[in-house]
Amino acid sequence: MIVSCPTCGAKVEIGQTGARCRYCGTFVSPIVTSKPKDKCPSCGRPVEENSNSKFCTYCGSPLRTNHLPNERRAFEEETEQIVQESEAITDKRNAARDVYDNSVAGVCIIENIEGSCVGSGFIYKSDGLVITNAHVIFFDKEKRPSQKLNVIVNGKRYPTSVINSNLPDGDDDIALLKIHSSDFFHELEIGNINNVCNGDEVIAIGNPKGEGLSITRGIVSDVCRCYGDECYLMSDVTINPGNSGGPLFNEKGQVIAICVSSRVEADNMNFFIPINHVLDYVHSWGY
Repeated sequence: MIVSCPTCGAKVEIGQTGARCRYCGTFVSPIVTSKPKDKCPSCGRPVEENSNSKFCTYCGSPLRTNHLPNERRAFEEETEQIVQESEAITDKRNAARDVYDNSVAGVCIIENIEGSCVGSGFIYKSDGLVITNAHVIFFDKEKRPSQKLNVIVNGKRYPTSVINSNLPDGDDDIALLKIHSSDFFHELEIGNINNVCNGDEVIAIGNPKGEGLSITRGIVSDVCRCYGDECYLMSDVTINPGNSGGPLFNEKGQVIAICVSSRVEADNMNFFIPINHVLDYVHSWGY
């Protein structure tokens, strides 16, 4: 039988066991009787167009998926999809871990000694400026700021004072503190609420129940949920008493809001003051 060499196209006379092309040396198998569709990914030899073999006729290497039987091909495609989904989940977990590792040094535990309560906050400037909720730092029904505050950063306790807050006269729950220390602190990167969309992944770090810093993850349920004149970011990320004043991060590790409250009578309805609104107050105070 005379066939064309699949490599150089020359005519080759072959028997039952095949023969080598005298021009290019390619071994021509008797089963190669039609134009090859593709080549073996390992040796480069041609693959029979209608072959259902899983392995190369010449070198024995596994062939690509499109040369496998239908059942095997469907199994491998399904397996590949599962692997891709698993990798996507791993990437999200790694993103949360990266945010925590890169940001936790700039998250604070706030101790209100006069008010007998704890909260959270974050380093706004490396010289010790801290942003938190105003309700974390007042100590009586008149909402007067406490004169005895400590901030714990990286396990170290510092005396702290209130620079300004919008209580008792304001409605927004924002306060700016100053740590009394010459140390330099890990300043967190500030994001922009205008770049946040519903469904975005978010991460909260805070001091729930006063038991130390921890991380939770969720999504943005509503970028702008308004009650009267007050507008908040709503998320299903888990928060508890003690998280108040703590930062909410996007996946880049930027602060996009601060924790303020949750709906006790509802599940996963938690509210955060957008960082742009927080900074409007901070800038009006000269910082």
